[in-house]
Amino acid sequence: MNSAIVAHSESGLLTTTVTGKIRVFNPYAEGIVGLSQSVVYDTQIEDVFPQLVGCFYSKSDLIKREFDYEATDGSVMTLGYRIAPFYDSKGVLVGYILNFRDITNIRRMEAALKKADRLAALGELSARMAHEIRNPLAALCGSVQLLTTATNINENDSRLLAIVSREAERLSVLINEFLMYARPSVPQLEMTELSRLFEDVFCFLANAPNFDGITLQNNLPVDFKVRVDVNQFRQVIINLIQNAADAMPGGGFIKIDSIDTPSVVKINITDSGSGISEESARHLFEPFWTTKPTGTGLGLAISYRIIEAHNGFLSVETPHAGGSRFVITLPL
Repeated sequence: MNSAIVAHSESGLLTTTVTGKIRVFNPYAEGIVGLSQSVVYDTQIEDVFPQLVGCFYSKSDLIKREFDYEATDGSVMTLGYRIAPFYDSKGVLVGYILNFRDITNIRRMEAALKKADRLAALGELSARMAHEIRNPLAALCGSVQLLTTATNINENDSRLLAIVSREAERLSVLINEFLMYARPSVPQLEMTELSRLFEDVFCFLANAPNFDGITLQNNLPVDFKVRVDVNQFRQVIINLIQNAADAMPGGGFIKIDSIDTPSVVKINITDSGSGISEESARHLFEPFWTTKPTGTGLGLAISYRIIEAHNGFLSVETPHAGGSRFVITLPL
């Protein structure tokens, strides 16, 4: 067998004999498997890649497939590969050439795009349904409020009407929030002094009952400006600070600071609360997912969509000192 075959630096290549014993094993393959050429030489290919048992016995001259492989660090990657027979100068089959590469990110991107397409279609359908529900719901709320003004209603009926009115109003709020999530408006960007915007939100929320014992620390520079839609960004700030306060029923602090890079700015909202579990972090920005008994599960989902519409990114971290940190990343 000619062992002078050289693989491309971004793909793995190995060659085997007719019986499947490895002869050539290039550096890329060594990096994937964590074994050197000298160790795998003359071993059966199935001992290195168990998923390839019997792969050389296809009648096709060229086999193109893929399989999942557990790397040395325990992570699972998807490897796409091709197998082709190798003949000597007399046309006699002497072995096989297997070329492979890591296509994990490609498959993940494909899955993400398919999911995005499904969610877009579902979101459009849901938005239409919510819009259709909102009209009769408005009529229902108006009718109930009119009934409550009657003078001949007994106490039990009045109590029931109050419950209907309260729940209908709550449903109306939920539908409006969902429509905001499903059909976010295009941001009207303008240069905004972010420190002052946070101060305005602090003043607005400071007297709320859930802010008792909470210290608000605004460490943003006074002249710190970014291009945002003021109204939309104010809503994001309110959602994030409200969530931080709810995570600290016994009091604590909420700190705002920023990090500048040549291309983006990161705004950190850090609290000293109980933190966020890994499981919760995975679902945190999903619509209708919440840990609060009275929450709608749309506040953070809407915030995520707003920042996304600003060509930015909203993420959550767990600092070493405890608590949680929401990071808003915006382009400069």
